Amino acid sequence: MPATEIVDLDPGEMFVHRNVANLATPSDPNFAAALEFAVDVLKVEHIIVVGHYGCGGIQAAMAPDRDDAIGLWLAPVRELYQTVCCTPDTNADRLCEHNIRAQVKALAANPLVLRAWARHAALTLHGWVYAIGDGLLQPVCSPVSRHPDEAVPKLRIAGAS
Repeated sequence: MPATEIVDLDPGEMFVHRNVANLATPSDPNFAAALEFAVDVLKVEHIIVVGHYGCGGIQAAMAPDRDDAIGLWLAPVRELYQTVCCTPDTNADRLCEHNIRAQVKALAANPLVLRAWARHAALTLHGWVYAIGDGLLQPVCSPVSRHPDEAVPKLRIAGAS
């Protein structure tokens, strides 16, 4: 389903960047370019990290180590799995929620986002999860924004130290 339909927007009202397991990896040139375009050119006011229950990328990160491109890409999710979800029977949907929060936290520390906040851009980060089965879209963390009078944003991942 197109992202615009999920949030009831018309085509062109939303800029979407997709990747496996919705990773906000600053070293990925595709992600970095999409983020820079959204923040600096389009002047978006909201960045929403959306994961979905039943995510194949999350499930792959929970599987035994891979030593290929998929394994390399999913390494941050695998590390998160080993850090906060260390039981073998951990539900992939819970890991999906943890990963969304981790990606919002990564975005809040991204130099591009920090520069936008430093120039007083009205930019808010959100973490949502989509349930494909029933169409529900719900937040998994509080929105993160920083304005001149606020402290540096912090987002704690439950179970992480």
